[in-house]
This record gives sequence, C-alpha cells and structure tokens, in this order.
Amino acid sequence: MVAKAQDSSNPNANAPIAAPTQTTTYTVTTTAANGCIGTAQITITVEVCIDVESVEAGEKWQIFPNPATDQLWLSGQLPHSDDLQISLYNAVGQIVYRQTYLQQNGDLSLSVPLANLPEGAYIIAAQTSSMLIHRKIVKQ
Repeated sequence: MVAKAQDSSNPNANAPIAAPTQTTTYTVTTTAANGCIGTAQITITVEVCIDVESVEAGEKWQIFPNPATDQLWLSGQLPHSDDLQISLYNAVGQIVYRQTYLQQNGDLSLSVPLANLPEGAYIIAAQTSSMLIHRKIVKQ
C-alpha cells in the first residue's frame, strides 16, 4: 500500500513531505500496533547557492541523453580554471555518485556511469567555486 504524502507540520502524517531552505535535522517517531516505539533522525543538508553567473553558465551546459540507460554525458564550458565536482543524488537525497575533476577549464565533455544504478529519477549537479548547475534526470 502506498501512503498519500501529507504536510510535514501534521504530527499524524503518515508520509510527510519536507522542503527545507536551510540545513535541518528531522526526528521521526513511530509507534507499532504492539506499543513499541522507534525513533530515527535524518539531517538534510542544504547547499544551494545560485547567482546570475550560475544561471548563465547553466544555460551553456548540456546533459544528455535524458532519459538515459547506461551512461549520461555533460558537455559545457568553464571560463576559468577551477575544480569541478559532479554529484548524482537519488530520490531521497543520498549521493550515489561523486567525481571531482581538478583544475578544469575550457570546453568539457564528461560521462557519468549509470549502469549500476536502479531505474528512477535523480538530480545531477555540477559545481565549481562560482557556479552550481543541477538538473533532474531519469535512469531507465
């Protein structure tokens, strides 16, 4: 049975949704039918920082194919020499792939392996010290 998502401010929600704008720790407490209580915590780290330069840079990057099967390609340009970090996040925000390319500049074409990942939606992020590009991708 799939539970319907509900507002996280409702303490009786069976599938709350949260979209924090800053790093936040959530505590989840459940009570089983036999009265046993379980508690868990999860911290969602928010590191979004987008400025005009990032938006302009993001328009120059291509991420393809989407949907993808075994491999995803990123193609774009870095105007300044900088470290480039490529991260892939699953639907619950876990990093499932991360690669750092040191001191990159100019035209780039990079591949991200997807063959070992389950089908589903992911967020891919490309980040330098001065830009952050993120896109939703689908792995088939």
